[in-house]
Amino acid sequence: MSDASPAGFRLEHENRKLTAWGPDLAAAFQSALEGLLHAAGAPAGIQPGGKSVSIQASGATPAELLDALATALHDEGAANRALDGSITMGGVVRTDSGWSGWASVGVGPDSPTPISPFELPQPPSVERKPGRVRIKCALIVWDDQMLDAMDKLRALMPPDFHPGGVFGPDPYARNKD
Repeated sequence: MSDASPAGFRLEHENRKLTAWGPDLAAAFQSALEGLLHAAGAPAGIQPGGKSVSIQASGATPAELLDALATALHDEGAANRALDGSITMGGVVRTDSGWSGWASVGVGPDSPTPISPFELPQPPSVERKPGRVRIKCALIVWDDQMLDAMDKLRALMPPDFHPGGVFGPDPYARNKD
């Protein structure tokens, strides 16, 4: 997609860097979340299907709101919902305590491509100018190769100890059922 279009996204560095833009926060957030889902395996340009769930989040700043929306989107996928890759941003509003936003996310067991687990390792950068919003963020997509590497590492380490020193269940463990 061209950076000259009114809204869109661009993935760079093997889908590790996302730049999204739009004329306002809602359009730029939709582009960013579409880009995140596309990097995680969703087909390009997928239209909303029949079933959907709503995600909502809030944050003190627009960047914190987008980070929270990405986390809510990840959590929907982690809740054993088959995300189909479609998303429609419902809105972004300023509140007394910061910002709130919501979106409709397509789900369906017949998704053509499974969506890989993903995360934003740090909050995104949101640059706002009159009539233009630009978002820049790093992302991690846990593809099969990374999940295999984690399985091998887990075999070498005690099951409740993870790299980085965090104890507890591993949110990226694959179900072996």
